[in-house]
Amino acid sequence: LLSLDKNIKSTMRFKAELAYEQLQLLNSLIGPISRLSPRAIVYLDPEHVRISSRDGDGISCFAELKANGGIFLQHRVESVADNAIVFEIDLLQWRTAMQSIVGEDRRRFTSNTNTNGDDQYYGADHGGGGSSNGNITIMKLAKRHGGIPCLCLDGKCAGSVEVYHAIPIRVMRAADMK
Repeated sequence: LLSLDKNIKSTMRFKAELAYEQLQLLNSLIGPISRLSPRAIVYLDPEHVRISSRDGDGISCFAELKANGGIFLQHRVESVADNAIVFEIDLLQWRTAMQSIVGEDRRRFTSNTNTNGDDQYYGADHGGGGSSNGNITIMKLAKRHGGIPCLCLDGKCAGSVEVYHAIPIRVMRAADMK
């Protein structure tokens, strides 16, 4: 549960599950957007995920992703603002968190030495983070570090190393975005 500030009793919930391919797609989308602007506005509702970055003159990039059966395996968005949640996030931190899970080069995370002493590198179907090994990343909103609202990512890299990230966000009013 998050509230906009201490004086407002408005609460919201967001939790989603992403397979490796979905996280990789989101990471591939955030990378180029982060080169345009260091921060973005994320708009979540039960049907869509909208990401917009702004420069000094207005919107420089806008992306809309289907939530149900699209970017998320399953998700839940709840708020008193017609089940819409809006927040601002640092794209570099978000991209770095996702890259730690999907890995820029999965071979560096997944190696095994065979009986001949040679290193063997495994792909997604042998523990390199692919969905075929059942790895699911959880993305959720939560308060961390003394009550700071954060977008949290809980996942695994190399199939077994658990990774937790809490990226500070600035929660915004959904009514201000319409």
